[in-house]
Amino acid sequence: DERKRLVVQGMHTWLETRSGAAWQPQEPRTNRLVLIGRALDRPSLEQAFAACIAPPTATARPQI
Repeated sequence: DERKRLVVQGMHTWLETRSGAAWQPQEPRTNRLVLIGRALDRPSLEQAFAACIAPPTATARPQI
């Protein structure tokens, strides 16, 4: 239910979070992950991140 996006940036041991632009009233609230590197194994990364996604639960808040 946050009104603004959350921007997270990191590199090695450095991590920064800050508020981003406000969500528009009917805009779908999505997550995006950007990895920058060389010779990344995309299938392995996609599989590893997919394994982190929790299934929806009855207590999950609906998107507005």
